[in-house]
Amino acid sequence: MAIKFLQKFIKGMYKAFEEKPQIEPDDFELEHFLFYHGLAGTTPLNQRKFKDVKADINLAFNNQSSAQLAAALKIPPLWWEEKLRVIFQEHSPEATVALICPDLLMHEDWHVRANSSNMLAFIKATQQIDALIESINDTAINTKTAFCHQIVALAKLAQGLSKDDTAKAEATLFKYLKSSDSWMRVDSTSAACQYGREKSATLKPLLESLCEPHLLSDYCAVVASRTIKPLSLLENNSDEISVAAGASMVSGLLQAAKGTFGNDCIKEVELNRCLDSMINIASAQDFENKSYWATLLVSLCDLSHYLNLDSNINFADKKIVSKIQKKISDSTKPHEQRNSIILAGDIKQSESVDQLVKYLQKDFVFLNETIEALGKIGDNRASEPLLKLASKLVDLEERTSKGISTQPLLQDHQPEIKTYWRILQNLENLSNQKVLDFLVKQSADVAPDKRLAALNSMVTVKYALPNAAMAPVAERLGMLLTDPSLEVRTQAVAGIGTLCIKGEIPRLAQLTSAKEVSFARQVFQTLSELAQAGHKVEVETALRQKLKSVMDPHLSRKLNTLIDSLGKKAESNRK
Repeated sequence: MAIKFLQKFIKGMYKAFEEKPQIEPDDFELEHFLFYHGLAGTTPLNQRKFKDVKADINLAFNNQSSAQLAAALKIPPLWWEEKLRVIFQEHSPEATVALICPDLLMHEDWHVRANSSNMLAFIKATQQIDALIESINDTAINTKTAFCHQIVALAKLAQGLSKDDTAKAEATLFKYLKSSDSWMRVDSTSAACQYGREKSATLKPLLESLCEPHLLSDYCAVVASRTIKPLSLLENNSDEISVAAGASMVSGLLQAAKGTFGNDCIKEVELNRCLDSMINIASAQDFENKSYWATLLVSLCDLSHYLNLDSNINFADKKIVSKIQKKISDSTKPHEQRNSIILAGDIKQSESVDQLVKYLQKDFVFLNETIEALGKIGDNRASEPLLKLASKLVDLEERTSKGISTQPLLQDHQPEIKTYWRILQNLENLSNQKVLDFLVKQSADVAPDKRLAALNSMVTVKYALPNAAMAPVAERLGMLLTDPSLEVRTQAVAGIGTLCIKGEIPRLAQLTSAKEVSFARQVFQTLSELAQAGHKVEVETALRQKLKSVMDPHLSRKLNTLIDSLGKKAESNRK
């Protein structure tokens, strides 16, 4: 016994001093977020910082020193581009080129590369196109944060080039439309639209890239929509690539509207006219032979659901069911395969479950879409394959034995862990005992976002299984009431209300004095729900007990108000 105790003590001490994972800011993603959301501002030119930077740059020109200019250009390009134009317009283009090229374009600091490229575009230094292209290709490998600035600078320069130089610039712009890095694809989309301007809708490489799915397709759709209107692409129904790109943009914009961009990104998209156009296309006799069949149907489903209008498509039609299954198996057209998988989930096509389950492989390119489709369909045939996949993606035992973290974690195998998180989310519609047991266990995951996903699915599955044992779920919810993550604690309280766990009423009464407003609000709401579910006496007794120790007059009023409301509801129910 003594040896076992000592072993546990040493293990506990080791974990106490073990280095905890830290969240570090990512310049690359942060710069892109600021760049595409327009979150960078500007400051007056009479500020001290501007005068200092201007003096440093002027000194570099006077001394003809590239090193001094590089030191001065180590400033955020989003905040300084306009101010740098004011400074650089006082110097000749020849002097600017002499100091920037080629050293500053290949500088190790990304700020220097970005600002140098912006200034070359500003002075229209078209003769430096080769140097800029060389820098961009190097940046894509070594200093990626500058890429979004440099590729747009190239697009600006490319508008005034000779035929040969234009071909070089286009080759570079279009090459990165197919980059394996999703942010670079967004950057290249932005640059291609900047380059094409009103003719962007005719740039075939750009339209093809808009049809190809990746993690940031919604950003590409938003960026492209600032130059190209999806309706104009859909109305050009003689060109299949144009229609596919228009439909893909609509889906991407709807996804963006649900995310960080909000509804502002779809204000000028003419969604109702897009819906009418897509219905007309889908009603054509030769529609089923079109290469964009699944792409347009997915977009039509998304848009009709968003607008709460009828899509005029009978998805129970055997021909449609058969065609979806056929396209799911066709890997020669990736965007159609992906959209067929999504479509099967959107219309809850249970006929495709066995086929989708076969694609639950770690290396399948559309694995996340397959998981979500199976989750939407909600057929228990997918339960065991999903649980097996989760065990292959991560070490489940390790994740639940590490303790718990307050903040999300950066992991070495991020894609696998994101997919594991997606499984936790999509198990909510698969109601069986094995799934419930799995979720109870994984609700103790080390990361708060995974705990939250498991918790939400656990409550949903238990609610759908009234005959399943409540004790394990109730125990987990009780433990999660003390979770370091506010969001997890709040959802645990909501889960107690959903499952009507009266044993936690005394603890909830004590938690009414919580400092976090959102958490305390949920506690009051859950207590009210429990009272309405038949536990009025227990709730009122616990609240009155809590009142005895309350010194805060504001909290005292809130508790009395809740007690009074319970009495009024009970009287109303009797009447």
